[in-house]
Amino acid sequence: MKRIVLMLFAGAALILAGCSAVGTKNPVGTPVQEDLSAQFDGLWDFGDENVGYVKYMGNGQLRIAGLEWKDNHFKLTEMNGTLTECGNNRFINIQDEDSDSNKELDYLFGYYKFVDDIYLTIWLPKKEVFEQAIIKGLLKGKVTSDKYGTSVFLTDSSENICLFLKKHKIEELFKLEDPMIYRRIRKIEMKGNAPAATNTSGTTACAKPPCP
Repeated sequence: MKRIVLMLFAGAALILAGCSAVGTKNPVGTPVQEDLSAQFDGLWDFGDENVGYVKYMGNGQLRIAGLEWKDNHFKLTEMNGTLTECGNNRFINIQDEDSDSNKELDYLFGYYKFVDDIYLTIWLPKKEVFEQAIIKGLLKGKVTSDKYGTSVFLTDSSENICLFLKKHKIEELFKLEDPMIYRRIRKIEMKGNAPAATNTSGTTACAKPPCP
């Protein structure tokens, strides 16, 4: 899986992606239609000394780019993201464009919220909840095990996954006790060929973001 996914979900042990994440063939929910450029566009600190650029393309689509130093060269990594909503909640779905043909992990998804348009918080799903949903026939998908652990992959439609989410409280589905917090270093208007940068600063809405 590409480095940018590890950057976005740093600290979530996604080096063992199949063991730690829930994969899905289709994005969760329906694409967000409003303009989210003001929230997402800019230079982001992804943690672990990694930074990258995010650009909102419209219709729920994100473009994400990061630089990796490898073999004495900078390597550009780009990926697509899809922002979706289901009920009153929003989700980020990250796609691995160059995943191996044998892998089914088309998207990784998480529940997200913002604080002050600077701090983006992502919570990963509770794998065991979706594993049981597949076993009980509540969702279509596959549960496979190997020496590294159990892999959960949803093959159901976006609509059916959303219906399942609506039947549960968000704290029952996602690891709210283990948030991943990312900070936007600066806003950047990415129009044309000359992006204009604006530093982001100021106090947050709570003492220790993110606020629920």
